[in-house]
Amino acid sequence: MGPFGTCGKIVFLVFCLSLGVKAGLPSDDFTRAMRKGEKALSQANYSEAIASCQKAIQLNGRSADAHICLANAFMGSTPPGMPDIEVLQQARKEEQIALELAPNNAEALAGAIIYLANTLNPAIMKVWWTDPRRC
Repeated sequence: MGPFGTCGKIVFLVFCLSLGVKAGLPSDDFTRAMRKGEKALSQANYSEAIASCQKAIQLNGRSADAHICLANAFMGSTPPGMPDIEVLQQARKEEQIALELAPNNAEALAGAIIYLANTLNPAIMKVWWTDPRRC
């Protein structure tokens, strides 16, 4: 039967399964980075939001929410009425990654639509940027 017996094997199995479950959960560092990024976004501190969301992506690149956070930070960092095309392209890239990770994510879909509206009609974006209800 071996040195551990049946009870030892069950304990070992439970231990291994608990490691697998923990591996699927976001790390504390990831959670902190996301909270910091979301807080910075809510305070319109876009440079801090960009840094925090990028850190969250480094910790968990499969998180659609982290990519959306970064896209929103990029979008917010562009000046109203005269968006920076390079920054908007970065935002679009993050939204695209989020859509690939979570195709039914409403926020990622909305971001893609906003990007499309900006490229097709800057007048629409001017209204969007000045609307206080956008956030």
